[in-house]
Amino acid sequence: MRSLNVDYSKQFTGVSEKPESYHELANNFEWAKREVDQDVEGHAYDECNEYLDSLLAGERGKTIVECGCGLGRNLHRYAAENRCIGVDFSSTGLQKIRERGTGVEPVNADIRHVPLADASVDYVIFCNVLFIYEDLEQVLLMLSEARRMLKTGGKVIVINDYCSLGVWLAPFMRIPSLSKGRGQREFMLYYYGKTESARLLGEAGFGH
Repeated sequence: MRSLNVDYSKQFTGVSEKPESYHELANNFEWAKREVDQDVEGHAYDECNEYLDSLLAGERGKTIVECGCGLGRNLHRYAAENRCIGVDFSSTGLQKIRERGTGVEPVNADIRHVPLADASVDYVIFCNVLFIYEDLEQVLLMLSEARRMLKTGGKVIVINDYCSLGVWLAPFMRIPSLSKGRGQREFMLYYYGKTESARLLGEAGFGH
């Protein structure tokens, strides 16, 4: 496995190994405890929204896919004029998208293997998704899948936080019910540097 070089013990006292996966947390905590209205309307994601609007607000008739869409908050604003598809492994989150009727098409799939045709998409969005993975080969698979789906001239939009430490502890995800028999664990988010992100995009076939 090609991974980020992170020494957990030096970053966080008492932490020596990678915690449980986000896959386990998503259905049981994050999307289970949130509602679409709260996520779409009750949170201020100003910088993210402004950046996406600068690229997508004027688009009409495009196919826009978000990989790791959660509750679809990034897509609903563009769904009236475009075909917006939200891909996520969380059936819990996708069911809430269906129930709200935002116009976003939910697809339950692994974002390394998206069930959409080659060269069929105008935009692929990764918003605060890639840094969930420590294994860089998995990140490369996701970016390569985006490349496969994109039409000629299509664009991938990557929104990722950056941190000089390379790893950040998410204390709000300390969930005793998910830690039975293995001690209390917290989940790590891996903040890739801009240089590494650019290199991975290059390896996936994206130009500058």
